[in-house]
Amino acid sequence: MLAVNVDKERALADKFLASINTEFPVFYDPKGRLATIFDLKGMPSSFIVDYEGNLLMSHKGFFEDREATYEKEIKSLLTK
Repeated sequence: MLAVNVDKERALADKFLASINTEFPVFYDPKGRLATIFDLKGMPSSFIVDYEGNLLMSHKGFFEDREATYEKEIKSLLTK
């Protein structure tokens, strides 16, 4: 797992990330180059890709009422 943060002010991102205790690398792209390359339509955008590069799941945005569904999808993919 990795994250790409596009916040213009890194201090804001660092404060948020400290509050959620991340255990994965976070890369900073304040100019949004990756978002442009991948033509992202919403933030956050999440993708799960297998070892062969196949896209298994994607989500645009985050909705708290769908958190249980996201977790179920991720656990299902991890058991494959």
